Amino acid sequence: QTCPQLSLPPYGEFPRPCGTAVGAKCHIGCLPGFELIGSCHRICLPNGEWSGEPAQCVNRAVQCPVLSPPANGTIVNQCQNIAGSTCTFLCNSGMNLVGSSTTVCQINGTWTHPPPECRSELCPEIAPPSNGSIVGGKCNLALGSVCEFQCQEGFTLQGDSKLFCSPSGNWSSPPPKCVIRARLICPNLTAPANGAINGSCGQEVGDSCSFICNDGFTLAGEKNLYCLKGGNWSNVPPKCMVMTTTTAATTTTQITTTKATTTTTTTTTTTPSTTTTTAAPKKCRSLRPPLNGAIQGICQPGVEGQQCIFTCRTGYILSGATNLICQANEEWNAPVPRCQINECPSLSAPACGTASGSCSPGIVGRRCRFACGKNCRLVGSATLICTTDGTWSDSAPICQSIICPHITAPVGGILSGNCNPAIPGQSCSLYCRSGYRLRGTSPITCTPNGSWSSTPPTCEAIPPEITTTTTRKPPARCPSLKSPANGNLQGTCQPGMENQQCSVSCLQGYALVGQTNIICLASGSWSAPLPTCQLNVCPSLVSPTCGTASGVCSPGVVGQNCTFSCSNGCKLYGRNTLICQPMGVWSSHTPTCQRNFCPVVKAPPQGVLIGSCAAGSERDVCTLRCQSGYKIVGTAQITCLSSGMWSANLGRCQSKLVSMNKFCCLQSNKNCRHYSE
Repeated sequence: QTCPQLSLPPYGEFPRPCGTAVGAKCHIGCLPGFELIGSCHRICLPNGEWSGEPAQCVNRAVQCPVLSPPANGTIVNQCQNIAGSTCTFLCNSGMNLVGSSTTVCQINGTWTHPPPECRSELCPEIAPPSNGSIVGGKCNLALGSVCEFQCQEGFTLQGDSKLFCSPSGNWSSPPPKCVIRARLICPNLTAPANGAINGSCGQEVGDSCSFICNDGFTLAGEKNLYCLKGGNWSNVPPKCMVMTTTTAATTTTQITTTKATTTTTTTTTTTPSTTTTTAAPKKCRSLRPPLNGAIQGICQPGVEGQQCIFTCRTGYILSGATNLICQANEEWNAPVPRCQINECPSLSAPACGTASGSCSPGIVGRRCRFACGKNCRLVGSATLICTTDGTWSDSAPICQSIICPHITAPVGGILSGNCNPAIPGQSCSLYCRSGYRLRGTSPITCTPNGSWSSTPPTCEAIPPEITTTTTRKPPARCPSLKSPANGNLQGTCQPGMENQQCSVSCLQGYALVGQTNIICLASGSWSAPLPTCQLNVCPSLVSPTCGTASGVCSPGVVGQNCTFSCSNGCKLYGRNTLICQPMGVWSSHTPTCQRNFCPVVKAPPQGVLIGSCAAGSERDVCTLRCQSGYKIVGTAQITCLSSGMWSANLGRCQSKLVSMNKFCCLQSNKNCRHYSE
């Protein structure tokens, strides 16, 4: 059993090495000018916890602006507005913290981070509009979800049909309304070329329109069209096609008769009757709209030489030919295309950061969120949205390391600690050689905003004193140092000489705990304790949502693997195996497991959808119901599979009104009517 690595408070330091084994004692000190609040030493207990209270190093002479709890949140610790004090924020239940959960009062009188906000983790409930409904029954209130609306027959939607739950906890626009649709009429029809409309042609629901062709032409298509409830005709208008005519040759016969004085010639011309045959146009099988798409043109059935045109809904792209042509062999010239969901290119987590949400690949309308780890800052947009044209709303951000500027040793000075470079929380000390004195503050600390706590100090030469006699003191010596376990010494170490430094380095796979360079002071003691080399470990990794992590993961050990896998119905985005590298960093960013969502299903004309039809997840069911007077043709119920695809294409709604009784029409043009099944 070990305790977690004890972290230093801002402006604090460990005067001696701090271990993590049971019984280990860690002493905590503060930089000059700061006083300690809390326990000055803590012991690792057998239960894996540290004794005492967390320490703070504060400077009461420096004050930051007073902070207030965020709306719908609170400050959970003793938050003082003095340098070195840390304030921690927590949001109320059901609220999401946006920003940093902690902030530190710096030596320059400013906070490291602005106070966070507490925003709702859910968007507010939305009631179905009057004379309408919500697709799927109710809205998913989770951030990033989509809520879709539809209206009853006779009403039309006023407003956006889809609302997005934004990261702020608000819907993208106000809920739509269902308003009474103006009286439905079918579009005006015109006579076909080489033909005419037979009689009157009404445009109201239930009216019919009949077509005839001029002599020498024959009708291709339905003779009678009917205005349906949806405001559209029962079929596309027919065309008048040229007839083919075959005529036999004319035969002329002359008979000559001669008498004594007169010659008579009789000519007989025989013209056979003309036979006219009509070449009926070839027809191809009827085509159905693809899932999430539509068709227009001559499609149900196809007519020789005519086109059927395919289009897809917003957010989907067509895979296959856009236009299909019915050929003379009664076959379409290409396979029926499909509408596939449009995706944005995959995004990966930036170095020193994470990516979450729908990122690899992006799904239209969904978000990919980025965050940076400790000692890194985000440059760019924290949230990107996959747009309908398959591109992201902005360029992917990066995480820049927060590093304080390099410090160069001045003339007569020696640097010790983390000076080139330094990350927030590390300190740099300056010691001056004999004949020089310190000017400024030492040590100085790298703050979270990437600047040093004060201006780097310098060493100035001490003016020579005029005395009658000069007694020069011999240089001091410091005790000889031994190389730490798994480490090496360089410099003047055995023994140490005044103003000379001894440097410590660790073997590969081990990390230095303490100051790299220590200096032999005039007092005969070293400027800091000898550092130690501890086994380098990588940060602990946890199992992703909808997945597991196995191997050496918490924490990682250099050279060992951590392997990730996803549960059924989820897909892994990122590398499935990470290796803990010698510098204590993983070989790649932590992968995520994202659920496979089936694409949104759109209700066909005269149809209503019931169930989870908008971006369904595994085992969700979407059911089609047709309005009165219509029947389902095809599959009435589909299920979302673990692969993210629906089990079948959803059926369509077809009028129960059947086409003209053709036998009756062949017998007579009278007494022909429609009948219902």
